[in-house]
Amino acid sequence: MTDSVGAVDPARPDGAAAPVGPAVHVRARVPDRAVDLDLTWPLGTTLALIGPNGAGKTTTIDVLAGTLTGHGSTVTLGDRDLTGLPAHRRRLGCLEQRALLFPHMSVLANVEFGMRAHGVRRPRARAREELEAVGCGDFAGRRPHQVSGGQAQRIALARALATDPDLVLLDEPLAALDAALAPAMRRLLRARLAGTTALLVTHDVLDVLALADRVAVIEGGRLVAEGPTDAVLASAQTPFVEDFVGTDRADDAEDSVTLSRSRFEELLRAAGERGEGQQGSASPRGSGERGAGEGGTG
Repeated sequence: MTDSVGAVDPARPDGAAAPVGPAVHVRARVPDRAVDLDLTWPLGTTLALIGPNGAGKTTTIDVLAGTLTGHGSTVTLGDRDLTGLPAHRRRLGCLEQRALLFPHMSVLANVEFGMRAHGVRRPRARAREELEAVGCGDFAGRRPHQVSGGQAQRIALARALATDPDLVLLDEPLAALDAALAPAMRRLLRARLAGTTALLVTHDVLDVLALADRVAVIEGGRLVAEGPTDAVLASAQTPFVEDFVGTDRADDAEDSVTLSRSRFEELLRAAGERGEGQQGSASPRGSGERGAGEGGTG
């Protein structure tokens, strides 16, 4: 994945270069949850949102999804103002810890469901293409209880992407998978999300290294660091990031940065070289036709 950055913005918590061009802008103002932050990242890239439990990650997702509104919170996606739009009109795709497939529907019908709701013509053919793209084409006629947890999560990814969402929300998508299954799913996500606008919430540094172009760190409902993935993780500017990366801060600041980068390089090797050896099929997007109605959640 590639970084998209512009001139250095001294207003940013970490002095990182600010994204330029079309972007996602989120202003989350939720006083009763003590959240007050602004996020911006370029369209076509993935931002990882990390922070301690209770920092405001779920609240930020709720603001983006339209399930939490008011108090001056706003969301724009390029030239689209989503503020005030209900969730089903925001054209979002969602992938959570659990696949949340409809148990009474076949695998194929699960992937079709969102497209039918969003006015996509010929949803069955597109659904089959999406299932093939995640390696689950042979399971189209099965029910969710007849597939494994890893397969169910792949099917949920196919469902999320089948509607051509403008933004994909990934809420700890690998947290419920066995450790042995996570690497393959991580590679699949990396391949399928290429060029897609996404927000990733995770507690796993390998997810961030493999999938994210940029990282935003929030603590206590505030943005404390933001920038390209390599820069934010390698510098380990806060104790949380140090723990997240797995580096103990040395007494000397220069040694701290050196140790952090050493650990970062180890993790980068563990996550695999980003952009190389990607697995998964090319996106089948565009084979379905959207009707006149607006889309919504995937």
